[in-house]
Parts: sequence; structure tokens; C-alpha cells
Amino acid sequence: ASGLAINVSNLSDLATIITHVTSTHGGLDILVNNAAVNPVFGPIEQTSPEAFEKIMRVNVQAPLELAKLALPVMRARGGGAILNIASIGGLSPEEHLGVYSVSKAALISLTKVLAREWGAHNIRANVLCPGLVRTDFSRALWQNEDILARTQRQQALQHIAEPDDIAGLALLLCSDAGVFCTGGVFVADGGYTI
Repeated sequence: ASGLAINVSNLSDLATIITHVTSTHGGLDILVNNAAVNPVFGPIEQTSPEAFEKIMRVNVQAPLELAKLALPVMRARGGGAILNIASIGGLSPEEHLGVYSVSKAALISLTKVLAREWGAHNIRANVLCPGLVRTDFSRALWQNEDILARTQRQQALQHIAEPDDIAGLALLLCSDAGVFCTGGVFVADGGYTI
């Protein structure tokens, strides 16, 4: 394992990731796009053009640009797996997360396009849509007692996820165990959306 600090909102820096992985590890088999931002929590009319641009650049454009950079490397190795991390908000908009939900819907659609167009190169693309997970990114949601209680009441499993609760599905989709899965939208939300 090796680490590299990159801000994916700087699209010109994305090639550094691919160069680092290929030079350090000899190639690239799996790309997981997990970076996301959401600087707005409130009604959609409160979203400034600058916030909209930032959300779409990080949540949609960066995954596309990284996938495009990974394509020749994966194609040369005979295939690969791309896993985009979206959200249940991309399937059904979440309250006060309007543009974030829009960006995740776009990421779901982008994943399906990649699966369709790159399947001939043996490159699989899937998208994982978690519900509320106890991460630093979602801290404002799960630390809010009202939001946490409402979420838990809505879910079949009445507790929020820990990161490890999502990891197994991600591993399946990136490994040979998921070799025939592409273009799929996989939900891990404790039954929130049923």
C-alpha cells in the first residue's frame, strides 16, 4: 500500500494518481471513486453557482476524468473494475441535500454509461449507493439527533451503518467474485429505501 495526497477538485492533478499507481504498483486493476463534497445543507435555492460547480466537479467530473485516465491502463492489462460511490440520494432526493442528490444521480448514470461503453474492453463499472454511514463526511447528519432518529425509524435495520458494513459489498464488486456484474446499482442502506 502507498498513499498520495491529492485534491480531486484540481482536475489537472488527477493524472498524478494514475502515474503514481502505475509506477509504484506496476498497473491499475481497480478504481474506486469515493471522494465527495457537499458544502450546502438546506433548500436548493440556497445553492450558489460556486457551490453547484464545486459539487459537480468533485462528485461527477473527477470520477469521469479519473476513469478516462484509467481506461488505457486497464485496457492494456485486459480489463479492470471501476466502483463509483454514490448515495441513496441519487435514487431518491434527500431533504436539504438537493444538488448533492443531483450529483449522485448523475454519477449513477455515468456508471451505466461506462459499463455500456467499456464492457468490450472487459472493464466493469458499478455504483454503490449507501444510506447513512457513520463517517466524518456525514457527521452533521448522524450527530443531529432528529435526523438520526428519523433515519433509524425509516430503515428496516434501525441503526446506521459503520464503514465496515459497506466494505464487503465494495470488495465483491471489485473482485473476481463480481466478475459478471457491470452497470449495476447496488444499495446498502439498511432497508431505508424499501
